[in-house]
Amino acid sequence: RIVDDGPTALPSGILTAFETAETGALEHVGDAVLPSVGRGEAKFLSFALDVRTEIRRTDRGVSRTSLGTIVDGVLRTTVRSRHTFDYEITPPITEDRTVVVEETRVGGWMPAATDGVEDTPTHHRLRVVAPKGTTTKAALVLERTDLQTVGLSTLAPGDLLVRLRGLGNDGPALREAIDRLAAVVAEIDRAEAQKTRNQQEREKIVADQERLRANLQSVCAGTDLGRRYLRTLDTQENRLGDLEKSDRAAAETVAARRRDAEEIVATLKL
Repeated sequence: RIVDDGPTALPSGILTAFETAETGALEHVGDAVLPSVGRGEAKFLSFALDVRTEIRRTDRGVSRTSLGTIVDGVLRTTVRSRHTFDYEITPPITEDRTVVVEETRVGGWMPAATDGVEDTPTHHRLRVVAPKGTTTKAALVLERTDLQTVGLSTLAPGDLLVRLRGLGNDGPALREAIDRLAAVVAEIDRAEAQKTRNQQEREKIVADQERLRANLQSVCAGTDLGRRYLRTLDTQENRLGDLEKSDRAAAETVAARRRDAEEIVATLKL
């Protein structure tokens, strides 16, 4: 890490790095391309590979917690996301190391703790001191907070249930609302499934009626076969009437349960 603490900027060019050996002699450790460094700026230079230091990185992924408030039927949710990176650093047995690990910077994400962390326009950098003869563990935790607002009256009961179940709030009022809403959604799902079955049966009957009417064109209605076709058509018409009644009952159930869902969220406060 090179810092320009002089009165002028450092021009770009080739830089040769040396270190002092235990004998006191200077040893060449590598060459690097030095970018232009402005006055007061700091830049990292890569000039050699430390093959004796082992670094293991584990991406723990993103975890999210959601807390919500409900006032006058409007749900305001605060979603806090945490992305954790774990590191295990094992230096040589006889040498200490100071290691800087970096992760690409993503808009909206900031370090949860600033101790030992440096931000650049493109990366987050974590400085870790790793004593010799042991494995040092460290973690970089990035956080972001998002705010969401939605009118509960605009959501279907199933979407309402998903939203409420996703909240990290605790309390009997929320648990009771979720239980009641789950029962409402289950009944709506059953009614909608019945309507789907009715439609499938209706389509099958209509297709069969087309076949029977086509057959009647070539069969006299007064024959035994013709009368059988007519009786089948009559039975099917009655069944179509039953399906229509079933559809109306299912639609009434869905409408009633949706009103129940609106009442549940209208009285819920968080």
